Amino acid sequence: MSEKEHELMTGATKAEHLVPMFAFLDDVKANKESTLQITVFPKSGEPTTSELHFISKDKTIFTNNNKTFAMPIGEIECMNIMDSNRNLAVDGCNGEYSNVLVIPFGSREYNLAKVEYKKISNK
Repeated sequence: MSEKEHELMTGATKAEHLVPMFAFLDDVKANKESTLQITVFPKSGEPTTSELHFISKDKTIFTNNNKTFAMPIGEIECMNIMDSNRNLAVDGCNGEYSNVLVIPFGSREYNLAKVEYKKISNK
């Protein structure tokens, strides 16, 4: 995974195992407390695991342990979870940044995981 912002925007990252993200997002839509763990494997250094904990429709805690992406480390309280086919982010955060990137991914990876999730959840 790249640690450089311009490489992230041009798809230099690779995301795997995105299927749990869709179950998490379904819980968020249902206003059901849920937790998602995100492990980042940088090009150099040790992997880090961060946690996104949806508590209620106006309170989400993102515990960021990933030092890449130039985002703040530690526990960040936010109001909204924003998802797209390119990234997962939180918004309405207290602290230095009001919007914090949780994880970037490619639209192809997103679409493949979404199809896989639909297959699993329809069983």
